[in-house]
Amino acid sequence: VPCMAHRCWSTTRTNGMSKTTSHRTAMARRTVWWCALLLCTCACASLEGLRERAEALQPWLVVTRRDLHAHPELGFALSRTTRVVADALRGMGVHDVRYVARNGGVVAEVGRGKPTVVLRADMDALPLQESADNPVKSTVDGRMHACGHDAHTTMLLGAVRLLQERYNASNRAAQGAAEVEEELCPIDPEGSHCGSEKKWPGGTVRFVFQPAEEGRGGAKAAIEDGVMDGAGGTYAIHVWPWLRSGAMATRSGPIMAGAAFFEISIMGRGGHAAAPHATIDPVPAAAAIISSIQTVIAREVNAQKAAIISVTRMETPGNAAVNAVPDEVLLQGTMRTLDVQLFQDLRVRLEKLVQNQATVFGCTAKVGWMEGRAEPAPPTINDGEAQMTAVRGASKLLGAENVEEAEISMASEDFSLFLQKAPGSMLFLGIRNETVGSTRDLHNPGFIMDESVLPIGAALHASVALQWLEEHQSTSEL
Repeated sequence: VPCMAHRCWSTTRTNGMSKTTSHRTAMARRTVWWCALLLCTCACASLEGLRERAEALQPWLVVTRRDLHAHPELGFALSRTTRVVADALRGMGVHDVRYVARNGGVVAEVGRGKPTVVLRADMDALPLQESADNPVKSTVDGRMHACGHDAHTTMLLGAVRLLQERYNASNRAAQGAAEVEEELCPIDPEGSHCGSEKKWPGGTVRFVFQPAEEGRGGAKAAIEDGVMDGAGGTYAIHVWPWLRSGAMATRSGPIMAGAAFFEISIMGRGGHAAAPHATIDPVPAAAAIISSIQTVIAREVNAQKAAIISVTRMETPGNAAVNAVPDEVLLQGTMRTLDVQLFQDLRVRLEKLVQNQATVFGCTAKVGWMEGRAEPAPPTINDGEAQMTAVRGASKLLGAENVEEAEISMASEDFSLFLQKAPGSMLFLGIRNETVGSTRDLHNPGFIMDESVLPIGAALHASVALQWLEEHQSTSEL
């Protein structure tokens, strides 16, 4: 860079001395300014500069996140949240902001043409009563952001701001460069050095702010509205309290489990508890079903393939009497696995097991999968090449020592549906920081967010998107 700066200065000085007209002198001075701008832009375009710019946004990011945290909304009913997001996007100068997924989601784009990479953040909260001693707490009883979706939304807004600024600067630089005569500033007319570093790589970054991730089918609804149309890649970030703050972790292949939610109704014939012989008691049938489910996992599933079936709720609808045998027992729970085929096989096996066990006890039973209330999500499977693109971008931004291989999680994410439409990767961003109390698990009423990672997440989104665009220029028509 110093050599290029010297070259530019020497050329303009020579041109200025060889021509005595005021016009040439003015052009020479203008060229010195332009060359300095090129060098400055080149330095600021580095990922280190991206991180610094993101850190400068920290106050704005904290205010935004705390506002979202104080006003949690559930499922698709995110009217305030979507308004905050859409207003922020328009305030950044982002055009073509549109609503999707039953008007519970927001989509916007920065850039132009192909290729297109999608960055996604979820926005919905959980039906939990917040207990954490946070600086800002939920103002809505029975609702809180206990899974970090307020942070996800904030970080993606930060990424939009970073990339919009970069795109605008690139356009301004391109317009200005066209006005400079080649013989006055021959730094690199073909743009193979500084000019290429400052340019927008080419292509489009699409930002998807998704509703209803918590089992309500938000990803499916967003995809049906076309958010993945024409996409060549996709990425998402999830804050991760089991990983130290500021570190990023990911892996190739399965990273999160698929999940389905079931409801089992076991019907018998109720009566007085003093005369059980005159009843068909569904309670023993329910107990046998619960035990048999665990036998399926222990004896029928390959031990090298992770699988879980958990019965998490048991009730007798309409029967509050302790001296009455109920007509019905209702079981609810979740099934999880990392293998797509096993995911389907276990659904079939569970239905058959329930029917057989109920018959043994003289009862009838049916299994429902709670579609519409708790939508299933397949395993989240990262693409190997897309994951390595993210690792390269993250390593440049964070340093290789802060990029780790993630452990597989049996939690689920409907971002898996995005990954079925285009190769991509789920990324975990560490938020574990004992100093600020950010140590509680996700979905815990005492969950606390380490806000120092907000600019890191924003810059990570941006750096991964830029890395992907740079690596996919030769495979797309621009």
